Amino acid sequence: MTQQDREQAADGPGLTGPARVVAGIAILLMAALGILVVLDAISLAMFGQYATKILLVACIVVLASVAIGLLSRTRRS
Repeated sequence: MTQQDREQAADGPGLTGPARVVAGIAILLMAALGILVVLDAISLAMFGQYATKILLVACIVVLASVAIGLLSRTRRS
């Protein structure tokens, strides 16, 4: 890896941070739903519906973060 490659990698939008935050929130929500199922606060069918919605929202947020990161890149000559 050359010095120029390192500089270009350092100038990237750093999308791993927002993706990790979204993934962490999704994991915590799934764990909370799992606890509610175990405590019989919600049914297993409701868990499936909410789990699907949580994962879809997480995917949308990650894709939006990637799009914003790509749009905010600056090109240097």
